[in-house]
Amino acid sequence: MGPAGEGDRRPHRARDRPPSRLSHRRRLVPFRQDVLAGLGLPQKALPPKYFYDARGSRLFERICRLPEYYLTRAELALTRANLQAIARFAGRDAQLVEYGSGESLKSRLLIRVMRPSAYLPVDISASALE
Repeated sequence: MGPAGEGDRRPHRARDRPPSRLSHRRRLVPFRQDVLAGLGLPQKALPPKYFYDARGSRLFERICRLPEYYLTRAELALTRANLQAIARFAGRDAQLVEYGSGESLKSRLLIRVMRPSAYLPVDISASALE
């Protein structure tokens, strides 16, 4: 690891990465704990991370297109209005990381302008990343 913000620029091999999917049994333990904890609350709840399977992701994409859900449109408008400034700020050979990438609407715009050396979408939904 170099100075702050540089990170490790060596290529990562597949064997160096953690497994992308946990076994079914290993996923059930935290799920069970979360369900039991949520049922113990006065107002029952389940962590939203369980909503984002393929079906939940499609539903959220539909919600994002509703007139009442302005946030996605506002983010896209800001991104479009500032594409050149973002590209200049990031500089040549920038690495683009998008947290909560979903459909990657903003990053598609940025990739066209920035031509990043790498793109890493990060999302709670595995189906969004496929």
